[in-house]
Amino acid sequence: MFDGTVIDALSLYRDIIDKKNVENDRIVNFVSTSINKIKSDTNTWLDNVLNYKVSMHVGNTSLINSFILSIALGIKINLSYENLIKLGISSFLHDSGMERLPDVLSIKNDSTLGEATKKQIVNHPIISFKIIKNELRLATDVAGAVLSHHEQWDGSGYPHHLSGNNINIYSRIISITDSFDSMISYRSYKSKIIGYKAIKQLLENSSTQFDPSLISEFIHMLGVFPIGSYVAMKDNRIGKVIDINSENLLRPKVLVSNINGLDEIIDLSIDKDNYILKAITGEE
Repeated sequence: MFDGTVIDALSLYRDIIDKKNVENDRIVNFVSTSINKIKSDTNTWLDNVLNYKVSMHVGNTSLINSFILSIALGIKINLSYENLIKLGISSFLHDSGMERLPDVLSIKNDSTLGEATKKQIVNHPIISFKIIKNELRLATDVAGAVLSHHEQWDGSGYPHHLSGNNINIYSRIISITDSFDSMISYRSYKSKIIGYKAIKQLLENSSTQFDPSLISEFIHMLGVFPIGSYVAMKDNRIGKVIDINSENLLRPKVLVSNINGLDEIIDLSIDKDNYILKAITGEE
């Protein structure tokens, strides 16, 4: 199911970037179908954000990762279906302007992220806005959300230095999910980090870069040890987080192997003698 969604997403995205005649119904249908899939099995989709090995055939999961996380957070805060559609379209196309930047391949491969590259990058929300408003002729609030996804809660973002609730709620959601995905993904100019450390960085920037209420909702959705994270347990076993405990985010449900090599689910909210020692990479 996830494979099919990734392939459909990349095909649609490429057609938009290449200025092919893309009907709005095709975009809405893709987003609507994705919302229904994510609603039906949210934890599996969140697990895929951390663990799906997509690079072998499409090269980059960032497009679909931020999209999934945004929709899941929209569901978590009870957005209406109409607003979920708008959020989904906004998150799907928020970085479309990056693909239209001059010399985009050099920008993506710039290992230093120098000043010249940064000056080009800050223009991409404006280009994304023009794609959505002028080429696709989608709703104004969708175009506005894309334009504002690099604004920051304290007003230090770009392009218009908006702050607080003056920033479109879709933009505030995308700001969080895009940043989280960027941290857990490899870039030419940086290494990726594990989900636990990414959550910690989001918390550190709550009320400055991000809407603090949405950060709280995001962490209560994904967990301190995000769903899909690998963890080392007190009993010396390695496990994978499969669900959170909203009453105590430090004690999620963890999938481990027992002494017979069979899968076993440990609910740390019940098994008080066991606990997570640390988050680890999937390779450890």
